Amino acid sequence: MRRFPLAFLPLILLLPGCSGSFAGGYDRVVGESDAWGVSVADPRVDSLGECHADPSVETAVLSMDMPSSAYGLRLVPGSTETDALRLADCLADARTSDTITISSPAQ
Repeated sequence: MRRFPLAFLPLILLLPGCSGSFAGGYDRVVGESDAWGVSVADPRVDSLGECHADPSVETAVLSMDMPSSAYGLRLVPGSTETDALRLADCLADARTSDTITISSPAQ
């Protein structure tokens, strides 16, 4: 077994965070607005009723092309990363195929 000096421990712990994903395994990007958002590319879902009815959702938008190529949720001001993760999990439970991305507020 190879041993690493303790000085490398912080670097080793940070490496998984460099992959573009975070808790829940969802892709993560920095958004362009001041609110959290959750988006789905190529949504194929059974029902989104519970997801967009969440009190943290300010707006829900579905693209007009058929089949729809995007679905997005913008969270209300004051929402947190925990709210975004909860909604991403809701969408993941409802999906049959898609890619989920969480966008953090612009800095």
